[in-house]
Amino acid sequence: MADKLSSTLAQRPRQSRAVRLIAVGLAVVLLVLAFRHVDWDEMLHIFQKARLEYLLMAFLMMMLSYFFRGLRWRVLLSAQQYIHPIAAYWAVCAGYLGNYFLPARAGELIRSVLINQRTGISISFALATILTERIFDAALLVIIVLVLLPTVGNLPPELTTAMNIMTVFSVISVIGLFLAAYFQQATIRLFEKLPIPAQLEESAHNMLNTFFEGLKAFQNKRRAVQLVVLTGIIWTLDVILGIWVANALNLPLGAKEVLFLLAALGLSSAIPSTPGYIGVYHFVTVSVLGIFGLNESQALSFIIAFQGITYLLVIIWGTTGIWRLSAKSPS
Repeated sequence: MADKLSSTLAQRPRQSRAVRLIAVGLAVVLLVLAFRHVDWDEMLHIFQKARLEYLLMAFLMMMLSYFFRGLRWRVLLSAQQYIHPIAAYWAVCAGYLGNYFLPARAGELIRSVLINQRTGISISFALATILTERIFDAALLVIIVLVLLPTVGNLPPELTTAMNIMTVFSVISVIGLFLAAYFQQATIRLFEKLPIPAQLEESAHNMLNTFFEGLKAFQNKRRAVQLVVLTGIIWTLDVILGIWVANALNLPLGAKEVLFLLAALGLSSAIPSTPGYIGVYHFVTVSVLGIFGLNESQALSFIIAFQGITYLLVIIWGTTGIWRLSAKSPS
């Protein structure tokens, strides 16, 4: 399996040099902007006074959140075949490990390859279900922001612009999902006109069909309801763990503040960034939490602790997931 995974990653479409340079340059600029007014003594004091029991609770809550992410992905994958819940969990953890350490969201391909090797599900189908997840999440993030926006004070212009762009993108994407059946036929007709070698035509045609089947996986009413319910559970757990991180650092953040921040972070992940969203997440956190009265040192302490828990979790369970999915048992 390791050879298959390495081979597939080596063959994946790579980011252009320009995109990589933009991502690195943007990360550097945003880090400078985020840290330019930080009080290092205050940040050190915040971490010295941190309550470890809340950080442990947040870690366990994040584990539970990832488990439900695995269940949600499993709902979409079940359109093709039954998937063991633990197998889906391990694959999701491995995918997030890839996203936090490799460029170009390589983690999405990693979890697709792993679930393919473990269950035989098509990689293109798995990738399409992940795209469905992302579009669904983006639409939900926009709804959250639009609902909370009237209760928030002056929003930084750059965040307002980004949210407007993501709103348009999300609406178009959701409409595209519902029209996937139509686009499937149109794309196949276009595909048939391309000068593709005969020996590749059948496999490419099958890959295209399975990709669209993955996009349409949520159109089943039962799966759609499960998708909505599980997404609600995931976001509830994420808000709770965010509150616990804030409590650990003695920061005055409630459900509204954490939910708005998580929505802003989710929307910001769409822009070119380095692995782990270094710079982007720090700048967005300082900008958003500043609205709620936190200074740079407090805001940066929060996101550093939050990302620290995330890195610890994906390193432990992501590497374990890669190992477990190579075993004979799905558990």
